[in-house]
Amino acid sequence: MLADHVVMDVEIVKEVDLVFGKWDNPEDMGLASAVVYDYRSDQYHFFLHEESREVLLSFLQGRICVTFNGIKFDSKVLLGNDRGVGYRGQTFQKKAYKH
Repeated sequence: MLADHVVMDVEIVKEVDLVFGKWDNPEDMGLASAVVYDYRSDQYHFFLHEESREVLLSFLQGRICVTFNGIKFDSKVLLGNDRGVGYRGQTFQKKAYKH
């Protein structure tokens, strides 16, 4: 029933006041850490620093991820500037714009 569900929370590297756009720009806040509770294994998993971003994204692949403010904050911190999050939670590759 809940085997594909995880609960996630992320923490940021930069202070909000130091980020251009503040709360409207979570993509530039940096991933300090994340904790994920996995219903399948009944365990907590901890991911530290930017270096663990790819491992965490791989761990979340194909899972139903529950967060407190995931669409507006957690997902954007985790995905960074190269991916976007739609209003229904779907992610997409951002286009690279040439100046």
